[in-house]
Amino acid sequence: MKQAGRISFVTLAAAVAVVILTIVIIFSRDSLNSVGARFMTALALGDVKKLTKYSYVSGASESEIEKSWEESVNGLGRNYLFIWRISGSSLSGPDTGNVRLQVDRNPMSYEENFQLPMIKVKDEWKVDVRSISRAMFPLLPR
Repeated sequence: MKQAGRISFVTLAAAVAVVILTIVIIFSRDSLNSVGARFMTALALGDVKKLTKYSYVSGASESEIEKSWEESVNGLGRNYLFIWRISGSSLSGPDTGNVRLQVDRNPMSYEENFQLPMIKVKDEWKVDVRSISRAMFPLLPR
């Protein structure tokens, strides 16, 4: 015989699992900072595949972007050294934002402030490569 006010353990566990899964899905989307950090790490290491994945270049196909990065980071760019750190980020619209960076292009100098312009493409944040300052990395793809 069932009593009023009691709930099955299986039903309670299923309800908790659904709530946890919903929270994980909502918060698992990449933030501006995480995408910016992955992009900058790939740039520092010369990882063409990751640079292509996190880059947005209007009117260019993925293969064209990859070829441009290949020429940039494995050509003259392989000897370009820098140290970077993220100082913050901000949204300027629902599909646009900026990641603020401090970049030290010469270990004997001071950090300079730069920004990575971000754009949301198909629910994923990407770096708008054509809007990055060439002072940060002179060999950016054109």
